[in-house]
Amino acid sequence: GLEIPLLEHRALRAWPEVMGQAIARYTSDLRIRNGILYVKVSSAPLRQNLQMAHKSIADKINNHVGSHVLTDVRMV
Repeated sequence: GLEIPLLEHRALRAWPEVMGQAIARYTSDLRIRNGILYVKVSSAPLRQNLQMAHKSIADKINNHVGSHVLTDVRMV
């Protein structure tokens, strides 16, 4: 149905609000595949820090969306 794509769209739109503009500025090409959010991060140190917090980031976005749409977040 339409529920999963709609929830995924909400999760993608939530990224700058949940993470803040300072972090969102260094990220691009967000996409979700099989419940995993892939985020391109232009700063290597930031990528490493975000990757260490991947589970809590997924939880924050899921809470914001109000559904368990993401199982993980991976920085690329």
